[in-house]
Amino acid sequence: MDKSKDFAQHLSPALLNNLLAVGCAILIKETVNLNKLKNHLGLLLGNRQTKTDSHYRRLTRFFTNKTALNKLWNRSAEAMADNMGARLY
Repeated sequence: MDKSKDFAQHLSPALLNNLLAVGCAILIKETVNLNKLKNHLGLLLGNRQTKTDSHYRRLTRFFTNKTALNKLWNRSAEAMADNMGARLY
């Protein structure tokens, strides 16, 4: 748990919220098809009133936001390097 807290502290709350929502939706719906995930996103976010088209746009923005994706990849690489370094010693 401490490692995940360390990983998350460098991410914005909005990015972390979207990452968790997308991850949970993928696990629950067992698909990566955004058209199918959009129907479940409102339930996960506690916002059932929002149109599914809005959820679809949210998903596409998440995957096309280069700055956010770079932060996630960089942070993931750092965490893996830290983990590998801990195993070497």
